[in-house]
Amino acid sequence: MTERNYFLDFNYLSGNERAFGLVKLYQAGRLFCSPSTIIGTHLHGDCFELTIVTDGEGAVVTNDQRLSVRKGDIYFSFPGDFHDVVTSKVNPLKYDFFAFNTDDPELKADLAEVMSTLSLGTRIFRDDRIASLVSQAIAELSAEDEYSERVLSCIFLQTVYYIVRDLKRHAVAARADDVSSDEQLCYRVMNYIDTHVYSMTGLSELGSVFSYNYSYLSTTFHSTTGRTLNDYYRSRKLEVARLLLQEGKLSSSQIAEKLNFSSLYAFSKSFKSKFGSSPQAYKRAHREQSQRRKPE
Repeated sequence: MTERNYFLDFNYLSGNERAFGLVKLYQAGRLFCSPSTIIGTHLHGDCFELTIVTDGEGAVVTNDQRLSVRKGDIYFSFPGDFHDVVTSKVNPLKYDFFAFNTDDPELKADLAEVMSTLSLGTRIFRDDRIASLVSQAIAELSAEDEYSERVLSCIFLQTVYYIVRDLKRHAVAARADDVSSDEQLCYRVMNYIDTHVYSMTGLSELGSVFSYNYSYLSTTFHSTTGRTLNDYYRSRKLEVARLLLQEGKLSSSQIAEKLNFSSLYAFSKSFKSKFGSSPQAYKRAHREQSQRRKPE
């Protein structure tokens, strides 16, 4: 990220998330972009995130799909998303952000339902109450006292309930009548793969998840999208691997295990086939390129 005018970040990522009642906080903060601010594509781990535009305009890019946003818009990101925020140079973005998850079974089920029904094109919504609550949370995090944990627990739980209620309604209202049942099924399959890329052990589990014969799913996916299920699944795993290598926190063998490749050799072979270099060489080249970009 470069040349931001104002940046406030309460960061509890990398396994350090804070529990506030039923809600786990991963990150919250505020960013005022300059015309030259670059956020950069990053991988969402095991958390959801709100991007709440408080001023300006720009775009949110998720899994290579770009959607314009402006003041008042709220964008909802899923676990496993490839995510970027791009600011307008003329009217730079100002936005708050809130990344969270939960271990509560009922809330997890509600959020899973939202993920299964909401398409990329319908993830933008508006709710001044949510914008106000997240702004209050940021202020509370900036000056914590003996009451803050209870106050924040209430704020975060209310925020998540508003998100679930808004997006359930939004998904129903936005569902297009001209989308075929096969297209809806393929979207649900792609969304499942995107959001379960770490936990899936193979494509065969899709049959039980969607209550269809796997052969039928495979044929329908290919005839509707022009791609095979295996190609889509493999491509998503390798894109995730690429970003994990860019982060530089995990070794190639750890990434291969995390993404359920059969072996380090199988991972390296697939990665080189897609990106033209081995994982180790890619990681080294990215690190050297990043070091050259650092100001002296």
